[in-house]
This record gives sequence, structure tokens and C-alpha cells, in this order.
Amino acid sequence: MSGVLVDKDFLEMIDCGNFTKFEVDLKSYVQPASLDLPLSSKCYLVKDKILPFGQDIESLLPSIVLSEASSLLFVLLWTH
Repeated sequence: MSGVLVDKDFLEMIDCGNFTKFEVDLKSYVQPASLDLPLSSKCYLVKDKILPFGQDIESLLPSIVLSEASSLLFVLLWTH
């Protein structure tokens, strides 16, 4: 592997088991020059940008979420 990673390098790393903490198929997150790792299994469409100032984001969700989806669904929609 060189100093710059491309999609085939990321796929090889995934196949070799270098990413073990993820419950999703990371191959769907591989881009030509990046691996866009999911932060959660859920994706939210929210009303505005938020600055929680000491509040837990999860406690704010009921008042700001417009819709919710699986992050895998979001990736599939975003990449097609």
C-alpha cells in the first residue's frame, strides 16, 4: 500500500478484517478516495443546524427530527 489510499485499498483492508467494530457492510461506504464510516445505524433529517451547548444530542432529537431512516438506506440513496 502506498501513502495514498484508494477504493481498492479500502476494500482490501475491509476484506482483511481491519475494521471489526462495525455492524454494517462497510463495502457500501467505500468511495473512490475515501471510506465514509457510519457514526450510527440511523440517519436523521433535522429542521436546522444545531449547537447543543452542553445538551445531549439524543435528548434534542424529539424536537428537531423531521424524519428518520437507516443510514444504509441513506448511503444507497445518496450514491445513486
